[in-house]
Amino acid sequence: MTNKLTPTYMERMIVRMPLLKEKNLHPNSKRRWNQMTQPVEPLTWKLHELQKQTLLGDSEFLKQWRPENEPMGTLEALPFSIMRTHTGNLPVYTDIRTGGQRQLTVVRKIEGDIEAFKAELAKVVSNATIEEKMGRLEISGIHSQKVKLWLTRLGF
Repeated sequence: MTNKLTPTYMERMIVRMPLLKEKNLHPNSKRRWNQMTQPVEPLTWKLHELQKQTLLGDSEFLKQWRPENEPMGTLEALPFSIMRTHTGNLPVYTDIRTGGQRQLTVVRKIEGDIEAFKAELAKVVSNATIEEKMGRLEISGIHSQKVKLWLTRLGF
C-alpha cells in the first residue's frame, strides 16, 4: 500500500483475534500440543532460595543469572546426583544438530535413579521430549538456563 494510513482508515480497520487451529492439527501434533500445555505439577524436592538483587525484575534476573561455582548442598536425600565437571561447572550443554533444525539440551554425569530424575526434569522443561542415551539425557529444545538454575537450587 503506497498511501499513508489515515485516521479514518484506522477506525474502519478490523483487527481479528488469532484463531487457534487445534482441530486442524495432525494427531501426533495434537497429542504433543496437549502434552506441552498441561497444568504445571509441583516439584517433588525442596529447592534452595536464591538471593536476587531487588533492583532487577524477574526476567532480567534470569537473563543475568549465572550458576555459582560452589554447590550449596542438597536440602534432603535425593535418589539421584549430578557430578560437576573437572572445572566445577554443571554438565548441562546445548547442542544444535542437522543444520540448525534440531536443538537439544544435553545433561550428563547423572548418577542414581534416572527415572526419578527424568520425571522431575519433565516438570522443569514443560514436558519437553526427553530421550535417554548412554551416559546422558537429551531434551528437545534449548532449556540449559532453566536446567542449570533448577540443579543449582537443588544443591548440585
